[in-house]
Amino acid sequence: MHATCIVTFIEQKRIIYKFLNNVNWVDMKNTYIKNRNYKLNNNNIEDILHMVIIPIFKEDPLVIDNTLNSLAKQNVSMIIGLALEEREMHSDIKYNNIVSKYENKFLKIIKTIHPDGLKNEVAGKASNCNYCVQILVKYYENSLKDSYDYVMITACDCDSIWCQDYFLYLNYLSVKNNLKYFNHIIYTPNITNVKHFQPNHILTNWMSITRSIATHGHFRCLGSIRTFTSEYHIPLILLKKIDYWDNDLVHEDVHMCNKLAILNEKCLIFKSTFLPCDNQTPTNIRSVYQSFILLWCQSLRWNFFIYDLYYLFHQLLLNLFNIKRYENFQINSWKVFMQIINNYENLFYFFVAPIFNNIFWILYLCLFNNYYNNNLIYYLLNYIQPYFIIIHMFLTYLCTLLILNANDEDTKDLFDYLPLTAIVDNQIFCLHGGLSPSIDTLDHVRALDRIQEVPHEGPMCDLLWSDPDDRGGWGISPRGAGYTFGQDISETFNHTNGLQLVSRAHQLVMEGYNWCHDKNVVTIFSAPNYCYRCGNQAAIMELDDSLKYSFLQFDPAPRRGEPHVTRKTPDYFL
Repeated sequence: MHATCIVTFIEQKRIIYKFLNNVNWVDMKNTYIKNRNYKLNNNNIEDILHMVIIPIFKEDPLVIDNTLNSLAKQNVSMIIGLALEEREMHSDIKYNNIVSKYENKFLKIIKTIHPDGLKNEVAGKASNCNYCVQILVKYYENSLKDSYDYVMITACDCDSIWCQDYFLYLNYLSVKNNLKYFNHIIYTPNITNVKHFQPNHILTNWMSITRSIATHGHFRCLGSIRTFTSEYHIPLILLKKIDYWDNDLVHEDVHMCNKLAILNEKCLIFKSTFLPCDNQTPTNIRSVYQSFILLWCQSLRWNFFIYDLYYLFHQLLLNLFNIKRYENFQINSWKVFMQIINNYENLFYFFVAPIFNNIFWILYLCLFNNYYNNNLIYYLLNYIQPYFIIIHMFLTYLCTLLILNANDEDTKDLFDYLPLTAIVDNQIFCLHGGLSPSIDTLDHVRALDRIQEVPHEGPMCDLLWSDPDDRGGWGISPRGAGYTFGQDISETFNHTNGLQLVSRAHQLVMEGYNWCHDKNVVTIFSAPNYCYRCGNQAAIMELDDSLKYSFLQFDPAPRRGEPHVTRKTPDYFL
């Protein structure tokens, strides 16, 4: 008799549905989703014993303590396994107190130590988990087999559990009504125990594999209103092409994605979202970007998405842009950019959008902002707005170059969270465009409602579109947005706000920087050979601790051949 099973993958916040034979998995999935609002109680769940394996290698005992404290609050029967490696023996003692502390909180808490160097084993935490599973299963079969209808075995990194609602996904009406798994043991895919769970046998009965990643809000947060869906589909022939079945029977999503990316397979559709949670964890793409840009640091390490995305982009860049090593990048003076990042604690970088591979830069800057401890700040450019994004093929890049079926609303919302202005030591006012007749003080800027698209007029628009002029006072801008302002305006603004100068961009200057208004305003332009035809230098202003400045000028990188896309440069950029 063939088995029919539903498998839940907790470790990286995924849920996987896999069915055999003639079961309609779509209907089963819908049934499961329909029942997600049932509260966890004895009326809608059979007696399931939950074995939670926590792989441990160089983990902070405090983090493990917090994890176990969270698990202990769940109203389900649990056995906990702390899966250590032999090389952790020297630190074994620091986990003993944790085991003693929680031995009365669970049915059983066991610490196992996996011997190093066993043959035919998967390296890393998977081996820890498998070794621990074998011991826990023996304990279950000897002591608890007659007390529970099912056993759910899960591997869960200690930093993946954020709140006491973590196990609200356990609304197993479908388990109760439909699923009878042999041996009454349900294994999650991250437990690669071939005796009880053989994913290759399941997958060969499919035309494709479907993964739903962190799909349903109610699993984490009872107050959630939205239900997020996120999945990708990979045809079986492609899974075979990338050797999906190797020693590690179940790959992480990112491994499959970057293997396909290296093969330059364009048929992969990939979309990611996040579960709602109650401890300031980013809940979707928009809030992830918001956490980058607004310096939202996480106290708990949830960085699966960040690290794996960084690794995936690495592989995509190697393949799509023919880049062999990071230090050999020749896109828009990459060497200079890397030198700046590696040497300056803070970088105020005016990012120019109408360049080739602009999606590469936008996403990479976001990743750098996180990698360098949120010390990179990117000012909003007036032309990075949804309608210009479409004009500059931003969404086309997302869908084709990065093989992302992105939610364009969430992606465009990124730009609604970029800062409008910045101030350095209360002395230098940094922005993209210029001043506004509606803004006399910095407090007027702080009072603006930032989280919105840039309007076509008003103070926010002026900050992005205005330009200094040789004529005094305010004037009508030939750009059709913002104003021109004279030296009297900039002097008054700096005096009123106690500023030394206004630093801005928005205008091409051939030497990369240009002073005006008796050094009350400086224009800095950081895109060499703008639009690949202007022949200008670019510049960066460097400030020391006493705000003494110097300018670093640089030329464009050597041409790498004509690009595939031809673009006409809009006149208002010049």
